[in-house]
Amino acid sequence: MNKIRRAQLAKVSESISELSSQLEEIKDEEQESFENIPESLQMTDRATQSEEAIEAMQEAIDGLEQATSALEPI
Repeated sequence: MNKIRRAQLAKVSESISELSSQLEEIKDEEQESFENIPESLQMTDRATQSEEAIEAMQEAIDGLEQATSALEPI
């Protein structure tokens, strides 16, 4: 692989890491919001949707981290 493509991949990897960090911040905010839901309301649709969103964001974060790791050896 030449230097130009290697530099392009480095930029992509950096962008992926940045997106992962942004997503982590959003997930943390949602987690905090969920934790502030009164216990009596934690079985509502809103709370369930919040939990599902947190799980989906974590899966996305994990996928982005795997993508970054896959690009490291290049």
